Amino acid sequence: MPTRLNALPLKAFIADFPPGEADKAALVAFHEKPIDCLKGMVLDAKENIFAGTSYRDYLIKHAGMSERAAQYFQGRFNDLFASSSDTVSALAAMNTGFPGFDGLGMKTARATDKDADDPYICHFPNGNASIARLLVRSLIPGGAPGTTMDDIVLARFDYSKLDEASSRVRLRLNSIAVKCQERR
Repeated sequence: MPTRLNALPLKAFIADFPPGEADKAALVAFHEKPIDCLKGMVLDAKENIFAGTSYRDYLIKHAGMSERAAQYFQGRFNDLFASSSDTVSALAAMNTGFPGFDGLGMKTARATDKDADDPYICHFPNGNASIARLLVRSLIPGGAPGTTMDDIVLARFDYSKLDEASSRVRLRLNSIAVKCQERR
């Protein structure tokens, strides 16, 4: 984000990219001089194109970027969508504040400094293991202390509580399920 203290100016940042000078100039212009690459179309028609077009295809087919320049955006969706620009729609890119839509005469989202300081997503230090831990804690009261996403990471599980006969949900570790049935 250009307003961050450690951020390079956009031109200096893009100058370090491997593409040729023409691609670098196109990337700078894409960020700094928004155009309406769907000029003459009504807003509904533009939205229909965005909904049915990947962001990568939008960049190449509509914004006029080369394949090489479009690669700059390929991994930019990994954090938010766990996917790449060829699988995320241009509409999703527009609605989450990605560049290329400011000149279209449409309302677009834009990330703010506040968003950068307060991330949009939670990344657990132990990956998806925390999600499993949260599920077990919600299904088996007393299995782990706490009530928040923050405290689950370091919560000590009481493994003896996971397979109590009186519990509605029983979790047996290191075992194969041989007979499962709903308890009424």
